[in-house]
Amino acid sequence: MNWLSLILISIAGFGTSNALVRYFSTRVSPIVGTVLLIAGMSLTALVIILVNVIIGGKTPIPDRYTIAAAILAGVISTAAQIVYSSTLAKGLPLSIAIPLLVGGLGVAGVIAGVAVFHESLSIMK
Repeated sequence: MNWLSLILISIAGFGTSNALVRYFSTRVSPIVGTVLLIAGMSLTALVIILVNVIIGGKTPIPDRYTIAAAILAGVISTAAQIVYSSTLAKGLPLSIAIPLLVGGLGVAGVIAGVAVFHESLSIMK
């Protein structure tokens, strides 16, 4: 699969996830909703790992720095998800929240890509 196909699948997944977060954000506390969301994500990842192992794929064990970076990303994502759910629970329409979030992520991604990872601003290699 090429990168465009993967991005389109990601967009569909994140769009659906955001709609579901909007749905549950007014029904449970942001922290409980985030715990349930993470439980679903963890279960999905575990199933994918198990299927990969069963079909004979390799699941390499990462080094401690990679594990630490993944855990830190999880902590930051969890905090951001709680804040996002709190924002939706206060009544911000999804039609406004998602464009603000995506726009902010776009700017942050460009800054991180160029300043931290020394990437060019082109998809051409």
